[in-house]
Amino acid sequence: MLVPASRARHQPAPTTSRGAGRPEGAPRDVVRPAGHHEPMKTSSPTSADAPESGPMPIQTRKQREAELARTSFLEAAVQVFSRKGYHGATMDEIARLAGYSPGAIYRYFQGKDDVLLSVLKRLGERFTAQTREEPPVKLAFVDRLRWFAVQHVALADEHREFFVTFVAHNPAVEWDKTTPLGAEACRFFDDLITGIADIMSLGIDEGVLRPGDPRRHARIFTALMKGMSESWPHGERSTPAAEWVEQIIDVFFHGVATPKEP
Repeated sequence: MLVPASRARHQPAPTTSRGAGRPEGAPRDVVRPAGHHEPMKTSSPTSADAPESGPMPIQTRKQREAELARTSFLEAAVQVFSRKGYHGATMDEIARLAGYSPGAIYRYFQGKDDVLLSVLKRLGERFTAQTREEPPVKLAFVDRLRWFAVQHVALADEHREFFVTFVAHNPAVEWDKTTPLGAEACRFFDDLITGIADIMSLGIDEGVLRPGDPRRHARIFTALMKGMSESWPHGERSTPAAEWVEQIIDVFFHGVATPKEP
C-alpha cells in the first residue's frame, strides 16, 4: 500500500534495543576481544549469512596458554632431571622453575613419569624427523653418513641436557617395554636404528661396507654416538660437534687400533 508523503514523514522509527541504531530483529552485536580482526570475506554467496563464531578466539587463546604452560614445564623438567636425576627431582621444583605454583603442574601431568614421557615424545619426534631427512643433493655413502651425523650431533648438542638426563641417569629409569615410558623409549631408539640402517644399506650396495645386517651396522654406529653423549655428564662439553663427527666417522671405518705397517 502506498503511503502518502505527508504520512510517511510521521511514521514511527523502528524499535531499537541495546546497541544504538540496531533495528529490532537485526543480529546482535558480537563483542570481540582486544586485538581481534575481522576475517576476510570469501566470494561464497552464503558467507555474509554465516553465523559468527564468537567463542572460537577465546578457545584458541586457552589452547595457546595450555601449550605454553606444558612447554615451560617440560623445559624446566629437563633442567631439574639433569641436575638431580629422575628420583631426586620433584614436581614442586619443576613447577617453581617453570614459574608456576606447585599445584598447577598437575593440571597437565599426572606425575614424574608423565612428565618424562612427554619430554621423550617431544624431543623424540624431532630426532625421528631429522633421521628421515634427506640431504639437499644426492650423496655417496660416506658423505651421506657424515651429513647425517653432523645433523644429528648438532641437534643433540642443542639439547645436551636431554642427553645428560637419559645417559647419565640411565640406571634410574627402567626401560620396561610394558610401561608407557619404556615403550616410548624403545620406540624412539628403534626409529633411530631404522633410519640409520637405511643409510647403511646404501654403504652395502656401494661395496663400502661388508655384507650383513644393516641394522647391526646401525647399532655399532649408534653406540659410537652414544659414547660421545656419555662424556657430557663428565665435563667434556667443549669439543665442537663437527670434531665429534669426524672422530665417530674415523673410528667407525678404521677402528681404534694402530694400523699395521704393510
